[in-house]
Amino acid sequence: MVHVCSAGDVPPGRKLWSYTPAVVCKRCGQDNPLGARFCLACGALLEAEPAKQERKLVSVLFVDLVGFTGQSERADPEDVRDTLNAYRAAAQESIQVFGGTMEKFIGDAVMAVFGAPVSHGDDAERAVRAGLGVLEAVAQMNLMARGGVNTGEAVVTVASGPATGEALAMGDVVNTASRLQTSAPPGGLVVGEETYRLTRNAIKYQALASVDAKGKQALVRAWLAVAPALAGPARPEAPMVGRDRELALLTSIWDGTVGDRHPNLITVVGPPGIGKSRLQREFSRRVQARGAAVARGRCLPYGERAAYGAFTQLVRGIAEIYENDPPESARAKLSAAVAKLLPPREVEETTRYISLLTGLGVDEPARDRDYLFFAARRLLEGFASNQPLLVIVEDLHWADAGLLDLIEYLATHIRDVPLVIVGLTRPEFIDRRPGWGSGLFAHTTIGLEPLSSLDSFVLAERLLAKSAGLKEAIDRLAETSGGNPLFIEELTSALTEGHELGSDLPTTVRAAIAGRLDALPGNARAALLDASVIGPTFWRGVLVALGGHRELDEALAALEVRDFIRRVPSSRVRGDVEYVFKHILIREVAYATLPRSLRRERHAAVARYIESAAGQAKDLAAFLAHHWREAGEPNKAIDYLMVAAEQALDGWALEEAVSHYNAALDLAPDDATRRRIRLARGLARSRLDDFQAAIDDLGELLPELSGRERVEGLLGWNWGNEWTERSEEAIAGAQEAFELAQAIGDEELVAVTTGRLSQGLAMRGHPGDLDRAAELGQKALDIWVPGSRSWDLINHQHMFGEQLYWMGRLAEAGDLMAVVTESESDPLSLQARLRSASLRAMVLTSTGRYEEGLALFDQTLELAQKLGRSTRIVQNYSTLPLRELFDLDEAKRRTEDALVGAELLTGFTMPRAMAMADLVQTALLQGDIATAEKTWRIQWEDSINTRGWARWLVSCRLAAAKAELALLMGRTEDAVEWARKTIELCVPVHRIKYEIAGRVLLGRALVTSGKGGEAIPEMRLAVEQSDRLGSPSQRWPAQAALARALYATGDDKGAEEAFAGAANVIHGIAAGLAPERATRFLAAAPIGEVLAGSTKPV
Repeated sequence: MVHVCSAGDVPPGRKLWSYTPAVVCKRCGQDNPLGARFCLACGALLEAEPAKQERKLVSVLFVDLVGFTGQSERADPEDVRDTLNAYRAAAQESIQVFGGTMEKFIGDAVMAVFGAPVSHGDDAERAVRAGLGVLEAVAQMNLMARGGVNTGEAVVTVASGPATGEALAMGDVVNTASRLQTSAPPGGLVVGEETYRLTRNAIKYQALASVDAKGKQALVRAWLAVAPALAGPARPEAPMVGRDRELALLTSIWDGTVGDRHPNLITVVGPPGIGKSRLQREFSRRVQARGAAVARGRCLPYGERAAYGAFTQLVRGIAEIYENDPPESARAKLSAAVAKLLPPREVEETTRYISLLTGLGVDEPARDRDYLFFAARRLLEGFASNQPLLVIVEDLHWADAGLLDLIEYLATHIRDVPLVIVGLTRPEFIDRRPGWGSGLFAHTTIGLEPLSSLDSFVLAERLLAKSAGLKEAIDRLAETSGGNPLFIEELTSALTEGHELGSDLPTTVRAAIAGRLDALPGNARAALLDASVIGPTFWRGVLVALGGHRELDEALAALEVRDFIRRVPSSRVRGDVEYVFKHILIREVAYATLPRSLRRERHAAVARYIESAAGQAKDLAAFLAHHWREAGEPNKAIDYLMVAAEQALDGWALEEAVSHYNAALDLAPDDATRRRIRLARGLARSRLDDFQAAIDDLGELLPELSGRERVEGLLGWNWGNEWTERSEEAIAGAQEAFELAQAIGDEELVAVTTGRLSQGLAMRGHPGDLDRAAELGQKALDIWVPGSRSWDLINHQHMFGEQLYWMGRLAEAGDLMAVVTESESDPLSLQARLRSASLRAMVLTSTGRYEEGLALFDQTLELAQKLGRSTRIVQNYSTLPLRELFDLDEAKRRTEDALVGAELLTGFTMPRAMAMADLVQTALLQGDIATAEKTWRIQWEDSINTRGWARWLVSCRLAAAKAELALLMGRTEDAVEWARKTIELCVPVHRIKYEIAGRVLLGRALVTSGKGGEAIPEMRLAVEQSDRLGSPSQRWPAQAALARALYATGDDKGAEEAFAGAANVIHGIAAGLAPERATRFLAAAPIGEVLAGSTKPV
């Protein structure tokens, strides 16, 4: 029992607290009194328990007599002895009254420790009160003393019993307390910052100047304790009182969701212990009573996180998968669960991607997480379509970025099912993710405020309903709790477990929990400390593996009864019993009690058990890495961190993967290991679109690499430069990688580097580059080792196909894009697949198959939207057939949509440049000269001066547009100049489409200026080129322009033939269109003029 009171309230001879130590017999478990040599029950020889160590939050008191050395020099030795004995007795009495342990009495100096060997929850206040009591007692002896108190963590060595007075506290907290005592004025007690913070509501203080303490780098803040105050200490926490409004809001949202079948995301925010878990438990029971299902996942802290860990728990719960199920069995269970929820055609693919997302996958990893997210969406939609579903995700503040992205994706894209996602988090989460839920249609944030005074009183009263005579304690709890339910709960638990509370209530949750821990029976306390090493969730089997626990089941039962832990109804490990800490703070305080040496032993034992029980489960790699790291086994930790990073990459959780790589780097024992980890991190960033970080990472690392590692590093560096449009760097990296690959004789790498060199040359677009790029691009495909480097292959096929399209080799480009989009291999790059599908649609429309192309565009747009992927590229490409078919309003809308956010693509200018060029062309077709001119001026300088694709791809288009603008504005000479410039730009890079446009524009300008004879050859060449290109959208304008030129030069018969040819092409286009589209196309003014055989210049 602990009885807390003021010093003046303690009856003479009575101590503030008492504890009867015992020696436990190892044979029979009997408690025996200290000093007994043999067991009172079985007679066995009693062996003294070896000293053990713990880390504890303690308050250390130093008191020293002032000027006593000088007085002693002049006094009789017996008088000195009597004075010191009286001083010692007075100090010991005051220290013991407040539950402290006098650690040392040397000369005229006293050192006492509060909070060790037993914590009381308010030890800082006890130490200050005791210090003031010692100073008062010394003053009554006509002596003068000074004192100091400091609070902090110390290592405490505990003898066989917790109250023998043989504890020894070690740490900086002791040294600082001594320095504070030295700085105190005679008769004064000086305290440090932590002591002041914990006791400022209970003690009156006077601020002092900071102390320049010997041996301390920084000044130590200090306060002078004046006298005890009449206020109680700090903050509390607990169950379900005062949350009616929040519960009603949750219920209202749930009812609306079930009625409207429109999913909702709810984020419950509050500090630790404010009642988030209690609120969700009450809400869960309410919706379960209405027939709903509840699925749960918890985010784990620090290195224990696995990518998508909370979602993995949720999936395992749905599929009834145990942690120790073999991968094959787990996969089979998942497949069976999916089969119950989704149509047969979706089962295989959904199972596959959910397996990758949760670490159960045995397939080739996906490099684009959108497919994984879509599979997660379908799984939950399937479940919720059968039964309303509440998804609870606890501790979002510990979630990895990938999991947060997944939750937002699900909240955004799940449709037409009754599903609510509730996330519980601490306030710091908002700082980390300030835009959380901001783009969602149905997102509600519920902030939990501290309970009111009345609600705090009601809560404490309910918790103490069966405890008589505690009205005064309830009032004090309600007054000093700060409305934090967990603190109220912990304090009332201490009361019901036999502690008596006086005026000095505990001031922090940690102190309150530490006091409760120390009040536990020895076996229960030991089990709780070991369980804290395992994690917030733990299993009985792991505790057994740790060994040394007497009557473990009884200990766990005692912990359950005392509300430290909860047993989980359905364990994730087959054949084992699973528990969770009731509150994470209990686990944190328990873990902090263990010394590092003991933690290392326990972490190693936990890791060995998990390895034997769960095998090589990928989703436990981060968990195992954490335990091996804390066990002091860096090499094992590194191996698991690399596996955890790979699993994160499988789900496109780049931030989480980089976090694992960084953790592995911190542990790397040598340069070779560091290089391996840094290379993996740089390549991960390169492949998952963090291009600038990849360039920086790999650029710094490359000088240290050689051989195959250097080739891989160069490829990653090249890819980053390719997608930030640094053509010279990309080419240089690819060239060196190619030469190294040849030197080491690696056929796979020779093919990859050949392809990368082709891509770099194509991006640069200097004279001769496109010819060489086409040659190398085809060679790479020819020499590619079958079945190798699938990610590199799909990206090369896409990039080479783009080259062919821009050069006017439409049939070859279409064939290659078909291979990419129809491939049965994993979609290692969704970006490449979407772009390839769009490019294939462009080939179809460019060859006159408009309906097929438009349908493919629509499918690709739908797929991108469904997977939450940017639709910018697809929208850009899809405007081409819309313009050619004169659906100009829709073309403009899509272009403007594609421009939104395009400027945020750091280093990659192509999407914005293409969209701006599209906008210019649409404005020209609409006759909006002002918009076309303004947009052209903005984009021209950017395009002509860039080092990337836009310099030749977009500049050709813009030069042609400028010539068209000059014609419309009557500036014939400018039109001639810009038409010639268009041809000049297009010929070296084989930009045949815009070379044709340039020749048509040049012919029109020459005819306008009366130079028809010069115009006709340009027009005829344009017709020939358009016929070879095979693109109807180029053929009819070229033939129509030739017809007008022929009319202008008096060749009426030739003009009629050219108009007839143009009309035939137009009718061919219209014949392949849907009726409504054909009608709009034929009704367009430029088409009507051609069909009428008009000689009016256009």
